[in-house]
Amino acid sequence: MRSVHSLPTFSFSSWMFLCVALFASFMALACSDDGQTNTPMADSEVGNNGEEQSTNSGETPVEPKKVTTRSVSATNIALYWEVEASWDETVSLVVERKLSGQDTYVEVARTAATSGKFLDLALASQTGYGYRLKSCRGENCSSAVEIGETPTLPSVLPGFEITHKFQGESNDELFVFNVMNWVDAEFYAVMMAINRNGTVVWSLQDLPGGQVFETQPMSDGSFAVTTGESLAIFDQDATELYRYSEDNVHHDIDELSDGNLIYLTWYSATDSNNLPLLADKIHILNPSTNEIVWEWLAEDHIYTGDFCEFCILTTYKDYGHDWTHSNAIHFDEEQSAIYLNVRNLNRIYKIGYPSGKIEWIMGDGGDFGEGLWSHSHDPLFYEDGHFLLFDNGYHRPDGTNWSRVISVAYDETAKQASIDWEYREIPDFLTIGYGSARFTEHGVMVCDGANSRLFETSTEGEMLWEMTFESNIYTVYKANVLPRSFFENWGSSTVKK
Repeated sequence: MRSVHSLPTFSFSSWMFLCVALFASFMALACSDDGQTNTPMADSEVGNNGEEQSTNSGETPVEPKKVTTRSVSATNIALYWEVEASWDETVSLVVERKLSGQDTYVEVARTAATSGKFLDLALASQTGYGYRLKSCRGENCSSAVEIGETPTLPSVLPGFEITHKFQGESNDELFVFNVMNWVDAEFYAVMMAINRNGTVVWSLQDLPGGQVFETQPMSDGSFAVTTGESLAIFDQDATELYRYSEDNVHHDIDELSDGNLIYLTWYSATDSNNLPLLADKIHILNPSTNEIVWEWLAEDHIYTGDFCEFCILTTYKDYGHDWTHSNAIHFDEEQSAIYLNVRNLNRIYKIGYPSGKIEWIMGDGGDFGEGLWSHSHDPLFYEDGHFLLFDNGYHRPDGTNWSRVISVAYDETAKQASIDWEYREIPDFLTIGYGSARFTEHGVMVCDGANSRLFETSTEGEMLWEMTFESNIYTVYKANVLPRSFFENWGSSTVKK
């Protein structure tokens, strides 16, 4: 393996990190000038200084009520409770757990009582767990509420092996990804999050709608996914929050700051000879109204005479011949621009928003960057003038086929682009489809999806960690890196419906 030179230092931080501050305070009793002790004031009573005060800080909160549990998957159980009107941000909910057949409870979490829910992580499949909950304000706690045992579900997760153990000091980063099963391609719908030790911290299974492809983490802690041919949003407890089935959504979904969703969808176009073509649209959807608020069609901006001579021979369903096969979008709201990765043409388009006009084309036949990659996936724009790219390397001009991960530095004013970092193995590996690369605290996590493995490399090209599925019938499209707190803080903010 080799590297052109080291990547710029990058430390992953999740923009979805939720923080809940838990604190306790006590009401002090003040003595009057005549030596008499003043009695505490009622909630929202105005004190001697004329300011509104509350005595809730020293009171024991009421115990949790209407507590229920639900088996989410083979690795997770969700707990729910009714949020009391008297609870505020000073009240925490203490969750204690015991194994089936045991009497001893162990505290596993303290979460915000006002969240009304908690997700227990990294459990064993088909195992019963009992829970006990109490609400606390500082050291003042209610009586505990015991809940009967809840078993986790039987596992349908794929077996895997850590084939290269991480030798450094690990952290709380999790690798989160979809899993596809080509024997049961239509119905197998699994998502999972693992740590470097190989522990499955979180998973969803048997999701309605069929095979899961894209798994996009959302700002509220949910996931936007492509399932079957629909766009759906699932909460971490497998609750379906939203579904849109009017488009054949594929490959990539991103959340915008206004709550809208941008995604890719297929449609059928025609070339000058009336040959039907599988083409791409970009849609921006308002999920509150189910309205498409912006649309961009490939045939309005890309010459249909540009195509991959090999890919065009393939047809997909009733759409036509595989023309553009776009697989990634990135909306830069500061620049009011959309970056579109068109796999079959080996190009990235910068599209002005909302005009839809092409500002430049990088890649083969474009304005700059000729011959840098072939049939790539998932560009990650990580700082001004740089992006990380999984270069699948299929249909290279010299007839060879091999994959790698590259970083590209570009100057859109000077119209120049070059590879400034590369990870390539000896001997080479090849992933014809799928693939992604994400920064970690230690280097770069790579999804070598078609070869049924994930691995982590340092920026110097040293293998740091590797996971391989036990059977090659399991594949992964794309993987993300998230902090464990993404799951630990579930429920700490209101989930958008």
